[in-house]
Amino acid sequence: MSWRYRSYQSKFYFSEKEIDFTTEYLDYGQFLLQEFFTADLETRKKLSNYYYDVYGSRSFAYLKRKYSEWANGDYHLTDLMKERILSLMPKFLNDNAKHKLGIHEFMASIKNTVKSFQSSQKTTFRNTTTLKRPQEVVSIFEKEYEKIQALTIRNFRFNILTEEEKEEALEISKYILEIKLQKAFDQIERDFNIFLPYMFKFKRGIFSANYSITLFDLKVDITNTGIDDIEIPKFKIKEIEANSRFKEYSDKYLAYELVSIHKEANKAVSNSFLNANDIALFFAHYEELSNGESEVNMNSTFQGEGGILSLKAQMKPLKLLKTSIIISSIKLAIYFIVIITLVSLAINHKLFTLLIFGGFFLGIFALNLVSEEIKQLKSLTKEFKTYGQ
Repeated sequence: MSWRYRSYQSKFYFSEKEIDFTTEYLDYGQFLLQEFFTADLETRKKLSNYYYDVYGSRSFAYLKRKYSEWANGDYHLTDLMKERILSLMPKFLNDNAKHKLGIHEFMASIKNTVKSFQSSQKTTFRNTTTLKRPQEVVSIFEKEYEKIQALTIRNFRFNILTEEEKEEALEISKYILEIKLQKAFDQIERDFNIFLPYMFKFKRGIFSANYSITLFDLKVDITNTGIDDIEIPKFKIKEIEANSRFKEYSDKYLAYELVSIHKEANKAVSNSFLNANDIALFFAHYEELSNGESEVNMNSTFQGEGGILSLKAQMKPLKLLKTSIIISSIKLAIYFIVIITLVSLAINHKLFTLLIFGGFFLGIFALNLVSEEIKQLKSLTKEFKTYGQ
């Protein structure tokens, strides 16, 4: 059941509003109005006496006359009346109403704590540059686990829960976050176990490998990293059992979260196409192409359970580089021979004027040619060392 509205007149049926007290948000004003118009006889007597004492006989007579009409939606509730009800009603909530608020406070504190912590995980590493070592991933997860252990719930909106109930809400929040964190780490561990053993297989050329972690939006440089470099921790997660008066609701929520975690894990597995065969095929294909006579550029991405693996490899044929080095060396030698020959002829024929003016104008051009060729030769030699490893 819900609030009813008629197109020709706004009418509120306070006695027919069902409120879900297990959600993160509660419209406290609507709750108080409903409790006012559905109050039991004892609560109504207390309200009447208080209202009479505070607002006088005339206001009380008006309230008494219009009460049924407001409750049934036959008369519009004024803003003044609404403000008065909202201000006085918290003082007269019966045990049943307080229990409803307790349900909300207990469940909302758990849900908001889980949601807030997960939201912070996505912003904590926003300005973090690429991690240089996969072992740093382990450190991040260990720190996140420590942050979970240090969690507190500072704000309880209505302060209705006992200290034991507050502690139980906190422990349930921690338990859910621990399970989520361990599940995410297990997914990354499975990805690591697939591709890290292949990172040492690259022998020649320029190679880079990055792994982007979806949970933290982090990128990890895994170039030339082996599986032996990683020590995977297992967090100690204690089973939890709710014992409070809200056990029925917390058990349902725990079940929902665990099913959701399991569902997300299965979805990650079904969406993942990262496997050892594809990684091995990438390296085999690269080796095959690198032995040819064409330049090789390979880029591949693989969706894993916990992130995305990106591989890049580049190779230039050694034969082509050797030929280019020889040609560049010959051109450089020719430049020197031509320059030395021209200078010698000018000196032998005593053409000093021609030597001075020719050397000034042609010398700059010749030096530029020689300088550029030396740079080219150095670049080719460096590439030969890089791609020849």
